[in-house]
Amino acid sequence: MKIRRLLHISTSLVVGVYSLMFVNLGTAFAAGNNCTWTGGGDGATFSDSANWSSCGSTVPQNGDSLVFPISALGTDYATLNNDLSGLSVNNITFSGANTWPNGGSTGDFFGLNIGGDALTITGNISNTTTSTDSTLTNPLRFDNSLTFAGNPTLAAGHGGLMFTGAIAGSGNITTTGDDTLYGGSVSFSGTGSTFSGTIDATSGVLSAATSSSVGTASLTVGDGASLGVGGCALGAATFSNDITLSGASSYPSGLEPTAKLGVGSVCFGGMFNGVIYSAATSDQAFTLTGHITLSTDVTFGGKATTTTLTGPFSGGHKFTLPGVTYGGKLVVDSSNNTSSMSNGTYNPAVVSKTLTGNHPDVNLYIGSAYAVSVDGVQGDTTVASGGTLEGSGSVGALTVNSGGTVAPGHSPGCLASGNLTLNGSYAFQIGGTTACSGYDQINVTGTVSISGALNVSLYNNYAPKTGESYTIIQNDGSDAVTGTFTGLAEGATFKVGADTFKISYKGSTGNDVVLTVVSAPAAPDTSYVARNFPNPIVEALGIGALGAIGAGLTVLWQNRKHKHQ
Repeated sequence: MKIRRLLHISTSLVVGVYSLMFVNLGTAFAAGNNCTWTGGGDGATFSDSANWSSCGSTVPQNGDSLVFPISALGTDYATLNNDLSGLSVNNITFSGANTWPNGGSTGDFFGLNIGGDALTITGNISNTTTSTDSTLTNPLRFDNSLTFAGNPTLAAGHGGLMFTGAIAGSGNITTTGDDTLYGGSVSFSGTGSTFSGTIDATSGVLSAATSSSVGTASLTVGDGASLGVGGCALGAATFSNDITLSGASSYPSGLEPTAKLGVGSVCFGGMFNGVIYSAATSDQAFTLTGHITLSTDVTFGGKATTTTLTGPFSGGHKFTLPGVTYGGKLVVDSSNNTSSMSNGTYNPAVVSKTLTGNHPDVNLYIGSAYAVSVDGVQGDTTVASGGTLEGSGSVGALTVNSGGTVAPGHSPGCLASGNLTLNGSYAFQIGGTTACSGYDQINVTGTVSISGALNVSLYNNYAPKTGESYTIIQNDGSDAVTGTFTGLAEGATFKVGADTFKISYKGSTGNDVVLTVVSAPAAPDTSYVARNFPNPIVEALGIGALGAIGAGLTVLWQNRKHKHQ
């Protein structure tokens, strides 16, 4: 009986081991396919098996991985539709070199959008292309630890991963990217996200438009990575996620220097010689209510006009505001501040740039904390609040917003423009009577509309004389000036020190803005001191008598000195 029981037990163990091996082998054999997109069917839908290869002669199944070679996209900007309900895949890879299937040149890039039904991803997502921005617009779920990788060897400034749909799940996401302009960035801009895991950026740029884009995820940004918060046209917004920052920012030597934490969005088209151009956005105000932890001192860049930090602020370190391309201010109003940066308002350093050359098609947006000298030719130019336009060159239509400043020349000088809309300040200098070399002037070809302030200063201790006039805005044609400077109606007078000026918007040729000196202190006459300081003794005795008295006093002093020797 004992032998029979032992045999039975041994047999059971063998069967158990065999069964375990079978299960493991079955699991191995059941590993998903690497379904590769060919676009050979309708070129758009997941459910068309002719669009796939290496997929078991069918369409992707749960557990499969998806590969999208850019050579199979068929068009420069392809949109694919996941119409397989409940699909859960392992890895997603975007691959290929940056050569266009329909011709084109190296360096051009593709765009790939994947939308449709919700998709669960259990593995990693990587973009190994050199030219494709890949966007997933459908709802996504992440429950495992996974990595989102932008191209680490990007050549053309693209290769990012963009998630524009809602995300869910509780996994741990790690994001990576390259170290050049925009390359390999990973961005979340959807709404309604319920994701509750963590997002750890180890390199490249991580972007999150709002808290609704990343759920309640805590964000950690390490050395060599950067975080951008905010999106275009958001106006006022609140970001409530916890953020931990340490180390240097990404691509410090790129075309656009990047802050470790950038808040808000200017929504610009690019950079020109270090200056934002083709920008169009309204002022933004962001509030950070989550716990901000600084493991090292890090750089802050405010694309929003104002960023206010109200949540806990810890780590024993501080933000620095080098300006870079961002001029917004930071207001620290922390509910529990244990950083090395006290509550208060912090403004970025002013960044000075000089633009030369002939670029009439390049429009400029001069943001806050920027002083830009245009000494060549530029296109339409907008000066935002806190920005300054200088230089002796020419711009297209010039708009100076409230809080912005135009200061022609280089103390002094002339600046030419197209239509002028001056809602900000005109910093006008007088150092002589000749335009451009002696005093500032804006030479306008087009219309002139004024509602801002006029700030007059004297350059190099210049002393104006009564009757002198200065054409501060030379208006072409016969069109009248619209509006006036603040508090200065037609014919109004105002003082600069002891000098009194009168302003006219109908001066010179009838439509120029002209200042005239109506009174100035007379220059002192130093040829006869007594005229300025009358003395009755001097007046009575005359200069000759004073000379005699002086000579007598000299003799008396010499005799007294001789007597005591």
